[in-house]
Amino acid sequence: MELRRVIWEWSTLMPRLLAEQPDLGLPLSRSCRPLAAERHPDGKLATILGCWWPPDLAVLEDPLLRERLDHTLGPILEDEVETQVVEWPAGFARAAISDDEVQAPDIMGSLPPDARAAADACEGPLQRWFFARAYAQGLRLEVQHVIDHYRVDFAIPRSRVAAEILGWEARHGPRDRERGLGDRAWRVLWFAGEEVHADADRCVAVLKRALNSQPHPRGPAPGSRSAGRYDPI
Repeated sequence: MELRRVIWEWSTLMPRLLAEQPDLGLPLSRSCRPLAAERHPDGKLATILGCWWPPDLAVLEDPLLRERLDHTLGPILEDEVETQVVEWPAGFARAAISDDEVQAPDIMGSLPPDARAAADACEGPLQRWFFARAYAQGLRLEVQHVIDHYRVDFAIPRSRVAAEILGWEARHGPRDRERGLGDRAWRVLWFAGEEVHADADRCVAVLKRALNSQPHPRGPAPGSRSAGRYDPI
């Protein structure tokens, strides 16, 4: 939910920052997009930004400038914000198109049009990165799959295995959700956004091992259906 809000408001934040504080607004609008967001126990909204232009990343890694960024974004988002800037999942751009435009390396890589269309339902860039790396390893994941009144980021319905990418640092998902899906004979793997960012291929390998160790039930998974959107239901 937090990430969706930040992504939703990002396009309106950038023109305001460019107008009021161009030294902040330019690198953010040129080469940064939200990757993850989660609420810390102290109430702060931790917002992780992915940056694909090394000069901008060097600027935004400065602690004093990031503190200023937090104080600037807070009132706009009506929240207490703590930002972190990391490398874009697909790496750095090799060249700038112009002084105010740098094209992001394509997270989806060489995926065919039908796979790209399926990935459009992903919540954010990290989820699309996970989908793309899974596709490269031969896994065809169903995105935003609905199981009764639950919705999971990714699923392999035949094996009744699901995968969720939760926040940035959080490693384990809500217990009630896990129990509910377990009661429906589903196994759920939880990955932190930080894990997927650091090594998505390793996370996909964990998922593949779970699939190989999971007995393949006959018939459709109970309560399972595909979904084209990711809103909770």
